[in-house]
Amino acid sequence: MSDGSGHFYTNWVFIPATRLGSVPFGSWTWRQVVTTATWHFGGGGVPNAQDVAVIALFPNSSSVKIGSYTGYAGFKIPDLYAGQYVTMIGYRCNLDSCAKDHRKDAQVFGDSNNTDIAGSDMSGGASGGGWLINYGQYATGEPPSGASDSNLLSLVSAISYGPMAGGVLYLGASILDGRYV
Repeated sequence: MSDGSGHFYTNWVFIPATRLGSVPFGSWTWRQVVTTATWHFGGGGVPNAQDVAVIALFPNSSSVKIGSYTGYAGFKIPDLYAGQYVTMIGYRCNLDSCAKDHRKDAQVFGDSNNTDIAGSDMSGGASGGGWLINYGQYATGEPPSGASDSNLLSLVSAISYGPMAGGVLYLGASILDGRYV
């Protein structure tokens, strides 16, 4: 949405649940986008303390809001920390040529500059995908997310950076804080 150098991209659309060229929920145009000054004027480098944005979409031609198709998640601030387990979702280009949504569950490790990292087989294309807690049911004996409300699906960050290819793959994300609000 923002190039990190004070400029917003224009003429883009959101196409949820794209899979192998299928677009079951159509495309949605943006109404408003807001990002943090930390990212918008930060030069575009990563890790960045707040590489996050909020995008409001127009309803479709039938006046239906996007959440009626995709559902909604709450958000928790700050609720991303080392040792926590998260579900990361994104369209990774190193597998399936960016054509399939991918889910990865992993444990979070501390990084730097108000960011955390987690091991993942995803690389470029996954950026902007959510880091979620309480995504589905925990198995007996599986460590919970650690959130105070263990039943609420919540966004705790969004994928920001990671290596493009080769070596150990991981994803990094900014820890949502007061700048996000």
